[in-house]
Amino acid sequence: MVDAIREARLRNERANLLRMRNPRLHLQPAETLDRYLLALDVKTLVASDGGSPEVFDGPCLVEMFFGANYPVSDPPIFLVHAPRDLFHPNAKRGEHQLFCLGDLTEQRADVIVAAIAGSLSYHDNLYSMDERDAFNIEAARWAREHQDLLPVDPRPFAGNVEDDTAE
Repeated sequence: MVDAIREARLRNERANLLRMRNPRLHLQPAETLDRYLLALDVKTLVASDGGSPEVFDGPCLVEMFFGANYPVSDPPIFLVHAPRDLFHPNAKRGEHQLFCLGDLTEQRADVIVAAIAGSLSYHDNLYSMDERDAFNIEAARWAREHQDLLPVDPRPFAGNVEDDTAE
């Protein structure tokens, strides 16, 4: 019974994601219902040798996998082709950078995708400036000290838009 409920929810999520009409999102569903590869055209920050982060003008490729406990637990999100040195409080460095958005339990997948894009571009406090909660303490500290430079990408990222690329 639980597997049937999970499969029905995953089918609904796939339908929601496929209905998203945003020119800055390119979605590639995998063979299974629980995996997606997303290309998000967003600006984000990468670390630099000079100390201050630099703007990276996307796209960021994000693999989203819904775990066996979905929808009870959040889907883990891995950045698979963002710059290796992504400068973000919510990104854990490594070969596949784990990206955490906090508690999104019971949120639809399209809402999660918009939150990922917003967080990557430092929109609407969708990132942690609290060093106790951050994967990357240096990035959290920088974001807290440079709020006047945020968001990095001023364009909103809405789920169903004809064109949200206007500056």
